[in-house]
Amino acid sequence: MKSLGGNNSIEPRFVKKVDEGLDFGKAYTKAQAVLKDKPDEFDFGDKYERQEIAQDVDRVIRLKEKFKKERERKETKQMSTILEAIIFEQGELGEWFGENSFTIGVSEFDDFVNGIDMVVEFHEQDDLEMPPLELGIDVTFTNDTTPKFDGLKEQIENGELSTIKYFCDSTDVRGKKENVPEVIIGVSGKTTNELTQLWLEKDHDALPKYRIQIMILEQIRVQLIAFMSYAKLCDKDDLADIYESRLQVVNKIIAKKKELYDEVIPELDEDPVYFAIINYIREWQRDMDEQIKAKKKGQQSTTSHTKGRIPEGFTGKDVPSSGYY
Repeated sequence: MKSLGGNNSIEPRFVKKVDEGLDFGKAYTKAQAVLKDKPDEFDFGDKYERQEIAQDVDRVIRLKEKFKKERERKETKQMSTILEAIIFEQGELGEWFGENSFTIGVSEFDDFVNGIDMVVEFHEQDDLEMPPLELGIDVTFTNDTTPKFDGLKEQIENGELSTIKYFCDSTDVRGKKENVPEVIIGVSGKTTNELTQLWLEKDHDALPKYRIQIMILEQIRVQLIAFMSYAKLCDKDDLADIYESRLQVVNKIIAKKKELYDEVIPELDEDPVYFAIINYIREWQRDMDEQIKAKKKGQQSTTSHTKGRIPEGFTGKDVPSSGYY
């Protein structure tokens, strides 16, 4: 399976030159305003010792100082912030994630240390009393995301998904949130600039029809399928169930946006970052499907040699194929 990135990574300086008419400073200022109400770590004094919180805050400060010294890393972070703010705002206001969803900001600690930019909280339309389903989002506009995917795979192998230490949900309930499934959302600098221009112009007619929401939903969909398959290959059925529950929600959202989905899906591969992520998942899914077939074949072979005897530990549950293709 090929890795992402390499020589195809988007250079920050190039990104800024895609559209010379884009007011980058104005966009970044607006993005900071949209994301300003993130949870404050010190507001969790009833959950953690003050010394522990102070150590976490100091860690964030050191990471920020490191980024300031790395000019290109700083520019990348600024562009990611703009994209994050647009998704955060329009994901809820524009119902990109469905009618009954909320976008929730995370603390700087969970952003810089745990690598989560925001959380989408899905609520059951027919029963709003049911606990919501959370999905962590990591936003990027670079296609060098192989290390990120390796980290998410490792979580599954270890049997524990992402943790949000300083989490505050849509009802202001605070505390640590564990086993949050996470996905990576990426689009190119060119797409980010086009979207940013519409955002700055407050083009409320064009934004709902822009292809970005389908790009986001499709990336979420294929990743949830792949992570679910991998969890089953790793015999982590509890984690597979977590991914499947989110997949069911996303499939329903896409079904409601079918007209827009059918219109824009053929052209989405033109975005190099989107294509890199989707293609990586496609190749990984093919590898897993082969492993699933081999596992089924091995189970069948074992069964045939037992001559009717039930193998020890057999549950009667084969790992299903992803159904992606």
